[in-house]
Amino acid sequence: MRKENAGKVLVQYSFVISVLLCIVLAACNETGPKPVGPPVPPPKTVRLAGHAACPNPPKPIPYRIEFNSRGLVDPDNEAILVCGGDTLVWFTTDINIPSFTVDFATHGNSGSPFNSGHQSIPSGAGKQTTDEIIATPQGADHHLKDYIYSIEPYVSAGKALHTIDPHVIPM
Repeated sequence: MRKENAGKVLVQYSFVISVLLCIVLAACNETGPKPVGPPVPPPKTVRLAGHAACPNPPKPIPYRIEFNSRGLVDPDNEAILVCGGDTLVWFTTDINIPSFTVDFATHGNSGSPFNSGHQSIPSGAGKQTTDEIIATPQGADHHLKDYIYSIEPYVSAGKALHTIDPHVIPM
């Protein structure tokens, strides 16, 4: 009779211990106190295309930057890290954009990143710009420069659709 009572007591204790263990484990799943204040926004993502470092000897890369009426087709082209000799061409296949201008002139840039010195580059035949070759920095001018520019697509003669605002950063 004593063994039967011992077995029942053991089952009861096991049940109580299991319930307590579940309560403790449920409490451990909490990650701590909830933060007070406004929610913290996720970190900003910087999207880049281009070189991590300019190779020596140079190995020029051609970049084709496509956009449409919604913006850049490849969001990595928001900022392009380029080296001397790289070539940039802007183009669109959007049937709603008959022409556009790539404008470096109105953004406070000092000079042009191109061998040609162009600061305003209109689209031509084929709804693309001419090849623009990045100038190689001379002398002590080897610091990064951010050339802000805009792409101004036109829906009809002289009527701008909107402005796209990416960057070219020669290294």
